[in-house]
Amino acid sequence: MSQTPPDLIAEATKRAGLIWIVIDGQDHPCPAWHIWRAGPLARGAAYVVTGPGEQPLPGLAGAGRVTVIVAGSQASGGRVAWTAAVTRVEPGSTEWDEVIGPLVAGRLNAVLAEGETSPARRWATSGAVFRLAPVGTASVNTAAPNSRTVLSAAPPAVHPGGRLAGHRQRRHSQPVLSLATSVEVS
Repeated sequence: MSQTPPDLIAEATKRAGLIWIVIDGQDHPCPAWHIWRAGPLARGAAYVVTGPGEQPLPGLAGAGRVTVIVAGSQASGGRVAWTAAVTRVEPGSTEWDEVIGPLVAGRLNAVLAEGETSPARRWATSGAVFRLAPVGTASVNTAAPNSRTVLSAAPPAVHPGGRLAGHRQRRHSQPVLSLATSVEVS
């Protein structure tokens, strides 16, 4: 059974842990973590957070539309691209109240300031939450055998703690050296 473009966009984006945002005027796509929320009347939208201590998405605030690339196995060829209308979600709005809880829950590695219990207040004052709502149709790339090769030209996103964003840190244990010695007793 074939999915319609809006359903394909929703399914692929909802399952993806990372999307790539192509912003006019930028040299390369920007990787971004997101959440997907479907509304009662709308098919849904991706929501992203940017600002101090969060993922850098330069130019997103001034963009009216962007291209969103989703890499994944939901489409043959491994990549779905769709056009999104960009809208800032205003703090205190009904939409803000609906998405802020899931965004906070999805932000696993949030760096909190002393006394801060949630990044939501910081996002309201010095950051921004954007809705990326699909407009038009989706294109499925069947020419690229592996979408990661297409997207690998972008520099890796770096977490404020200095580690690559989206990567779990491995614990490297030192090998245990055996200091067994033999002693002759006479």
